Amino acid sequence: NTPNAIVIVTQNWNPGGGGSGVYNDRAIGVWYSPGNETWAIFNQDLNAVPTGADFNVLIATNDSAAFVHTAAAANTTANFTLIDHPLTNNDPNALVFVTQNWNPDGGSGTYNDHPIGVWYSPADQKWSIFHQHSFSSRPVGADNNLLIAPATPGEF
Repeated sequence: NTPNAIVIVTQNWNPGGGGSGVYNDRAIGVWYSPGNETWAIFNQDLNAVPTGADFNVLIATNDSAAFVHTAAAANTTANFTLIDHPLTNNDPNALVFVTQNWNPDGGSGTYNDHPIGVWYSPADQKWSIFHQHSFSSRPVGADNNLLIAPATPGEF
């Protein structure tokens, strides 16, 4: 019952280091179901998530380090959108975690059936969210949950 939560999700092929896992080679996202008052993980192409697929899930505290970023005409070029945030601007060492969010606050959403990643643009001195496998345009209105973790020596 928390539609404004910042949910960060990563696929985990073998939790606990087990020898085998279940592949889900699709772009994933999260969405909030107002009717069920719950969050769900889904494949952006709307195919079923395979039975036995595992995920690491973090519910970030809703503070300045966790926020929703929306692709807009003003911040999007080709297959990437620039993140303009004080915790990431001018910081190529920031730890940026991102998950696609179909419907922040349980409203309507924009599908983005592309695997995403982040990269730092030295020219803009900002981080970006980009499509990893193609140069197809990021859709205006695509939302992403972001978490900026404190960068401490030896963190990763």
